[in-house]
Amino acid sequence: MKKLKHKKINIALLFGGRSAEHEVSLISATSIYKNLDKKKFEITSIYINKKGDWKIVESPLLAASTLSKGDFFSFLPWSKNVSPLTLDADIYFPVLHGPYGEDGTIQGLFEMAGVPFVGASVMDSAISMDKAITKIILKAKNLPVVKHIILQDQEWLKQKEAILLKIKKEFPIPFFVKPVCLGSSVGISKVKEYGETSAALHEAFRYDQKVLVEEGIKGRELECSVLGNDSPRASLPGEIIPYREFYDYR
Repeated sequence: MKKLKHKKINIALLFGGRSAEHEVSLISATSIYKNLDKKKFEITSIYINKKGDWKIVESPLLAASTLSKGDFFSFLPWSKNVSPLTLDADIYFPVLHGPYGEDGTIQGLFEMAGVPFVGASVMDSAISMDKAITKIILKAKNLPVVKHIILQDQEWLKQKEAILLKIKKEFPIPFFVKPVCLGSSVGISKVKEYGETSAALHEAFRYDQKVLVEEGIKGRELECSVLGNDSPRASLPGEIIPYREFYDYR
C-alpha cells in the first residue's frame, strides 16, 4: 500500500531589509532556514536589500556579496520596476529586524494583502518596537520600569548643556543610552563616565530621532515566546547570560 504524500507548506522567508539591523536579519534567516524541516516545508527565500527592493534568491546561506547582485524589483504596483514574478505562498515569515520589519510596517502590508504571516499584529509590533510607548503602557498597568527619560533629536541639538546637566544630576553611573526604535543592541552605549554621555547620545541619534536614557541596574534577563492567536501558548522561560558586558546580537 502506497503512503499518501502530504503537500509541503510553502513558506515565503523574507530577510534583509532597510534597517540598521540588516546584517542581524541575515544571521537569523540563516539559522531559521537551516532548522526548517525541508520534508514539511517548501521555502521561497526573498531577500530585501537596504533600499527596500526585493528579489527571490536560492537561500539565505548565500554570501552577502552574492545576495546583493542581480535584478531587484519593487513590490509597489505603480512602480516602473514592479516585479513580474508571482508568488503564492501558504504563509509569509518575515525575519526582518528593526524598522520596516518588526514595527508593524511589513505586518500592515500582509494584512492589506489578506495573507497569513508569522508574528504579531500591526499594533502589537508597533508598540513593542517603540521602547518609549512600551514603558508608558507598562507603567499604566502598574508594572515596574527602571528610571528613564526620552529625548528628541531637536531637543538635543538646542539644549545640549542642559540635557547633559540633567542626566548627570538624575542618573548615577553606569547608565544606558539607546535608540528608541531599534533592537539587537545596535546604537546602544553603556556609559561609565559622565564624559562619555555626549558621544553616547550622538551614537544613538545616528539611528533614531528619539533616544532613551535609562538607569543601569543589576538583574537577570529572561525571555519567553508566546505562540498562537485565540489560544496562545507560552514557552518555558530562558535566561540570557551574555559573555560581553551586555547582551547584543554578536
